[in-house]
Order: sequence, then structure tokens, then C-alpha cells
Amino acid sequence: MIGFFAACAAPPRDEPIEFRVAMIRLSGELMGQFRGSQSILKQVTDKVTDTSRTNRFIVDPFVDGDTGDVTQTSETIVSIFTDAVQSPPNNYSVLPISNENLRQAGFVVVGTIRFENYAGLSRKLYRVHASVVDIASGDILANAAVWVANRKLDDAPVSIYKDSPMFLKDNVVQKQLDAAETPAGPGRATSYVRSLGSGTTTNDGASALGRQDYDTAINLFTRSIGQTDGRTMKNYAGLYEAYYRSHQLNAAAQAFSDLFALGAQNNNITVRFLFTVNSTAFFNNTDITAQYDLWLRRISLYLDATGQCMSVVGHSSHTGTAEYNLALSLRRAQRIREILVSHAPRIGQRLNAIGRGFEENIIGSGTDDDQDAIDRRVEFRQRDCQTG
Repeated sequence: MIGFFAACAAPPRDEPIEFRVAMIRLSGELMGQFRGSQSILKQVTDKVTDTSRTNRFIVDPFVDGDTGDVTQTSETIVSIFTDAVQSPPNNYSVLPISNENLRQAGFVVVGTIRFENYAGLSRKLYRVHASVVDIASGDILANAAVWVANRKLDDAPVSIYKDSPMFLKDNVVQKQLDAAETPAGPGRATSYVRSLGSGTTTNDGASALGRQDYDTAINLFTRSIGQTDGRTMKNYAGLYEAYYRSHQLNAAAQAFSDLFALGAQNNNITVRFLFTVNSTAFFNNTDITAQYDLWLRRISLYLDATGQCMSVVGHSSHTGTAEYNLALSLRRAQRIREILVSHAPRIGQRLNAIGRGFEENIIGSGTDDDQDAIDRRVEFRQRDCQTG
């Protein structure tokens, strides 16, 4: 089968182009490779089994490779890819992503959006990666990427991600990123395919959450947690939101604790605290600040119970001077530490505050909006209690 996958490879075209044109080109390259793979496979086997499945696709929402979020742009890409897969010369059927449709589809399109350095430019550009994966085998049948010329896309998070207490990039999201960014080859997305069952149940839960059917959402997120690869940050964030919005505050607090503990296990604890401009005061929104109080109390309880030593690390976006942002990020980290220690004084010696300014920007665009929201993060980093 090595020759089959080699025959599907297509050279990348690296020039940045307008977003919609880029997505049409990417979908065309991907489906062209896929049709070639199916033609070669049919010649090798002289048959195609279960034609109903071989004609059906699902499209997994493209994720932001830096944050793990699904954004408004992700939804636009899904729409463009759906049209491409269903239109001539492809003429395949695209099913909405769900647990039920996963059992009926033969293939999944998986993709990522990244903000990357582009050779020859001093600024970063968006790059979109995508693969077609055989659900039964985990084979990557097609893979391509394209650069986008637009300086700005709609990075506003949707669904669970919009109101999540934390950024939700974890080990399961990484499997999705790997599947989207790995060249075609046999079995290269096996790990990703194994996580699809719980992932589609999570998506069903997110849909229920979006229509404010909180009981159904809670049942689906809980069911997903019990499946293979189901202990995800997205599931616990969904549980938190469903419980909180249905005024089950004790259950919401426990879901947040589970989310924070999983983040600690993955060494990825990035909480979405919003501050007013040039200030250590939280964003002036009663609902948001009420949630912050819940989060901070549960974090302090976690640190008190586990005896872990951590650093509260403040970050800022790339606007203003380095000196100013370093001082501001430190003051914000100190503010978070002060509140935590007020709830659990014993953690004071095990909790310090650090400011990084924009030294560790992930995006670095300095746009002060959804695009670089992760640059204004507050992280909790585990540290050795002996060395400080």
C-alpha cells in the first residue's frame, strides 16, 4: 500500500491567497487527492464494499491550533468544505457531525487553523491544514495546507468555547491537530479516530447546550466522559456551563474543580480572567465576576487540598512598551494570588506571582481582540516546592 499513498501526494502551493479562494483551493486539492486514492484502491481490490459508507463524509469543526478553540471562521470553513464535497465532480454526501452519523459515514475531514511565521514577511499569517481520514482504518487518504492572505479572520470562539472558564487545548485536541497536519499514510490517524466516538457525543452535548437544553447537555457530557478518550477539558467545561446556566451551582463548582484538576494533569492551566484596560480590576460584568469568585474559590481549595506549589503567571498582548506590560502583567498575577490566599491562607507560601508581559506571546499580533486573547492569559504553572 506504500505506492498507493505515495501516488496521492500533491506538492503544496505556498503563495498566500484570499480566504475564500484559499479554502476552495484547499478543498479542491484535498478532494482531488481523495478521488485518486479511491480510484487506485478500487483498481487494487477490484471492489468497493459498503458503498453507502464510502459515499458519506462528516466534517469535524476545524480547531485553532494555538488555543484549541472552534471559531466563527471554523464554521465558515466547514460550510465551504461541505459545499465542495457535495458538488461536482465529487458528489459525495456530507452528514452533520454527530454520534449517530459517525456510524453511517466512511470518512471525516479534519482541519486546523494556525497563525504561523511566513517566510519573507515580518508578520505571521493564517495557515489552514486539512486531511481526509478513513474512519474504519485510521488511514490519512489526503492531506494539504494553504496560506491565507487576509490579515484578519473572525477568531471569536463559538459554542462551549465562548463561555469556557479555560482554554481547552488538551491531549485529545492534539490528536485532532496531528491528524490534520500529518501527510497521507496508513494508520496515521488511528489515535484520532479512536477519540471520535466521545468527541461526537461531546458535539451533541454542545448543540444541546446551545439550545439551552441543559438536562440533555449534562447527560451527553457525562456519557462522553465515560467513553474512550472522554476525559477531556471540553467535556468538563461543557458540564460546568450547563450546570451554571441551570443554576446548579454546587455541581458547577465541582465540574470546574474537575476541569482545573485535568488541566493540572495535562500541565495546561490557562484561565480566562478578563481585566479592564490598564487595570488590575476585573471586567465590569456582574455575571462574569460572579463566576470568577466561584473559580477562584475552587482553585484555592484545590491548592489547599493537594499541597501543590504553583506560580500564577500573568501575560499581556503586544501593545505598549515591554516595561509597562511586564509591570502590568505582574500586578494582575499578584491580584489573582491575593484573592486565592484570602480564601486559603495556608497556600500563601506555596503560591507566587510572576509577570511575563508579552515575552511569551503565542499570537503576538497586538490586536487586543479575539485573535490574541490567549496572549492576555493567566496561567497556573506547577513548580518544585523545594527549589521555588
